Amino acid sequence: MVGRNCSSGTLQTHRFTDDEANKPRVIDSPVIYYSFIAASYAIGFWGVIAVLALKENWRRVKANP
Repeated sequence: MVGRNCSSGTLQTHRFTDDEANKPRVIDSPVIYYSFIAASYAIGFWGVIAVLALKENWRRVKANP
């Protein structure tokens, strides 16, 4: 195994240029953003409905006499 010298005093960081910082990303599109929100809501909603439809003991409310 080869040892690595990590005690170098220089820290290399990536500096964004103006072109990279201002470049629009796909996730920044309002259509993608609201589609993700709607899909997440639909998955959560239908997930709860599916559980209620499949688990019989969760469907029925037991009345206390």
